[in-house]
Amino acid sequence: IAILSEVVRQKLPCGDEQAALEKIATTARRTIDGMSELVWYVSPKHDAVGDLIDRVQDFAGEPLRLKDIALDVECHASAKDVKLAPEVRKELFLIIKEALNNAVRHAQCSSISIGVNTAGRRLAIDMRDDGCGISAETKHNGHGLENMRKRTENLGGDFSLDSARGTGTRLLIQIPLSFQLKR
Repeated sequence: IAILSEVVRQKLPCGDEQAALEKIATTARRTIDGMSELVWYVSPKHDAVGDLIDRVQDFAGEPLRLKDIALDVECHASAKDVKLAPEVRKELFLIIKEALNNAVRHAQCSSISIGVNTAGRRLAIDMRDDGCGISAETKHNGHGLENMRKRTENLGGDFSLDSARGTGTRLLIQIPLSFQLKR
């Protein structure tokens, strides 16, 4: 659908039909991306933390490159092979994805680091940027921070955000290795 609508769009003169075909092509591409993400979430081939980190790097590559933001990811050997249930993998990916989107859109940073480690019986994900930070006075129009907090709590974990205007932001997510989703 995406390819055929693009071919037809290119053959038409400018106008409403061309705009409608562009919308069809865009919708089809988004559907493909969504299905790809869904297949990744449920695939047992990608059940380790290392697979999650690979997926994060694939997702983040283009947006960070376009904004000239460096990404440094360190996944400690103790965490790399930790197995994740599909629901847990999905929730963690969405938390990290939201944090990266926030940094790209709002932080005005030049670098982001992600550290993944096990600490005791917990998986820790430590994300930092060197951007402008978030102050208590900052008006938050979206629900991203609250959604990240709720997702972490649904995994039985702890969510902490440390930031101030001009000092960058640190997000620390810690979840138990005995994952129990709360619904």
